[in-house]
Amino acid sequence: MGTSISKIKRGHALAFNDAQRDQIPEATHGGGIIRYERTLSVPVPVELLEHHRLVGAPGRGQLWDRFCVLRTRVLQTMVKHGWKSMGITSATRGEGKTWTAVNLAISIARRVGNSALLVDANLRRPTVHRHFGFDGQHGLGSHLLYDTPVEKILIHPKIGNISILPAGSMLRYSSDFFSSPRMSKLSRELKRRYADRFVIFDLPAIEDGDDVLSMLPHMDAILLVVEEGTSRDALARACEKIHDIPLVGTVLNKGEKGSD
Repeated sequence: MGTSISKIKRGHALAFNDAQRDQIPEATHGGGIIRYERTLSVPVPVELLEHHRLVGAPGRGQLWDRFCVLRTRVLQTMVKHGWKSMGITSATRGEGKTWTAVNLAISIARRVGNSALLVDANLRRPTVHRHFGFDGQHGLGSHLLYDTPVEKILIHPKIGNISILPAGSMLRYSSDFFSSPRMSKLSRELKRRYADRFVIFDLPAIEDGDDVLSMLPHMDAILLVVEEGTSRDALARACEKIHDIPLVGTVLNKGEKGSD
C-alpha cells in the first residue's frame, strides 16, 4: 500500500527528527511571488484559517513544520518520477483527505520556486471552498458543463503561490464528466501551463462510487489518507481499486500519539 509518509494527530503531525525538517523558506517576499493579474484574488480571513486548522493561521507553527516535512517528501517523490499532478483520496468518508489536501497545497505554494493549484474534484460533496470562505457557485462543474474558461473560475486566496479551482455546483453524474474529452483536455492544460506548478486534486472517498476510477487517467499519482481505525477490509478494497496508478504514499490521520 506504500510507505507511510507521516502521522497526523487530530490536525497535528507527530514529531519528526530535526534533520527531516524542510529548510527552504516560504515564498512570502521577493521574486518567488506570482502576480495574479487575471485570477480573482479573495483574501481569506485569519479567523477562518484558524477555524479550519490551516497552516496559514497564527499559532500553527508546529503544524506548519509537520506539513513542510510531508511537502518535502511528496515533492521529492514527484520530482524524481517527473509527476506534476496528484490526487488525494481516502478509503471512506471523513478521514481528513480534504483537510490534508488544503494544507499540503498551501505548504507547496509557500515554498520558493513552486506554485500549487488545488482542484476540488469532489463534485458530489464539494467542501474545499468552505475552507477559504468562497461561495462555491462556479468552478470545475461550470467548465465541464458549459466550457466556462478556467481563468474565469480560478481564485487566488492571497496565500503564497496557490490557486483554487472550486468544484462549483454539485453534479449528480460526475463520473460521466470526469470521463469526458473536456476533462482530459483540462487536465493536460493544468499540468503544462506552468513548469513549476503542482496540481492537487481533492477527490471523493473511494467508496463513493466510481468518481476516483474515472479520474485516475488524469493524474500521475495518488496520496492515500487513512484515519486510524479504518478497517483493513476497507483499505484492501480501496487499494484494489487504485492499484493501476502509482501511490506517492499514505498519511495516517487522527492517529493517537505513539501509535505505529
